[in-house]
Amino acid sequence: MNIKLFSNHKQQVDSIVEHLKQKIKHKLNTSESIIIAVSGGKSPIELFKKISVADLPFNRIFFTLIDERIISTDSADSNENLVKKNLLINSATKSRFLGLYKGINDNLEIQRNLNNINFKIDIGILGMGEDGHFASIFKCSKEYESLIALNNKEKYLLVNPTSVPYQRISLTLRSVLEIPELILSINGIKKLNILKDINQSLPIHHLLKNRFDIPVFWYEI
Repeated sequence: MNIKLFSNHKQQVDSIVEHLKQKIKHKLNTSESIIIAVSGGKSPIELFKKISVADLPFNRIFFTLIDERIISTDSADSNENLVKKNLLINSATKSRFLGLYKGINDNLEIQRNLNNINFKIDIGILGMGEDGHFASIFKCSKEYESLIALNNKEKYLLVNPTSVPYQRISLTLRSVLEIPELILSINGIKKLNILKDINQSLPIHHLLKNRFDIPVFWYEI
């Protein structure tokens, strides 16, 4: 595990953006476009804003989501809304967005639509909660075993966590592992200790034991 330590949030964000720029440039040397999947929550807001003014060919970049809440995309709690207000601004208005939730209320119809998603994510930017969850892979959900099963071929699943509000859409562990370039952005000593405690069996540990190459960008709050 490659942990990069920073003394403040600005240094962390600047380093992630430089890392992203290198990975994007490399990918676009051989591809017409690139798809970047991002996580929601308050933690990545400053990163989103920094990306939005970066020197990048945004007309060749698509953004999508690692996970989403089953809620109106106009809601303040919607990850899509968060991305549109904080990332798809400034120079990044030239990029395009691939949403996950279409406002459908029927679970079977939502899952059918998710099963039809066939675009390939090139870069994934992950966060992690203090319970060790990433994406919406919560250990408390009844779907947990399906979410972490490496033989599960579904890309996204509907998730019903009991520790947080809203039903959710989430990439499965297998789908996250298939993303060529992953970045984990975290803060605070509690989260750092979770990563280092290999004796635990939290969602994040299932990810890291299968992908040793993920760079971790950490700063103390």
